Amino acid sequence: DKLLKVIKPKVSVIVAVYNSGEYLRPCLDSICAQTLDNIEILLVDDGSTDGSRQVLDEYECKDARVRVFDHEHSGLGGAGARNVGIMHAKGEYLLILDSDDYFEPTLVEETYAYAKAKYADVVISNIDVGACHSAHICPLLQAVQPFLQQDCVRSLVLLSFRLK
Repeated sequence: DKLLKVIKPKVSVIVAVYNSGEYLRPCLDSICAQTLDNIEILLVDDGSTDGSRQVLDEYECKDARVRVFDHEHSGLGGAGARNVGIMHAKGEYLLILDSDDYFEPTLVEETYAYAKAKYADVVISNIDVGACHSAHICPLLQAVQPFLQQDCVRSLVLLSFRLK
């Protein structure tokens, strides 16, 4: 546990949580069970009122990689809470997961390996950019686009969505 605090995590997984209820445990279990274990898990409570915060505290107690932060709910769909996670991230790369989604067990490891092999600045998985119809994902892609053309971009943002 102490060693994890000294070694820089390869990936910071950020989850903004607002009243996630029944989805939260499967989400957090999927992150904690990743085959790449050199990760930090940043959970940001966005003012939940449904008991989600108690679940976050439980995971923080049982996994040394988990850190929990608070954010006052702003009604902006989790953007402010994600920014809190990004501000506290220490990982080489960032990965953002919605609290009602989950990862396959090897997703973080495989995406990290792919990014390193390709010297990628940004990896966006499971999204057909040409057919983007999501009100949440399309603005995110538009926000990232200008950074993809800058020479100064040297960090990686890993975004993974399980589209239904």
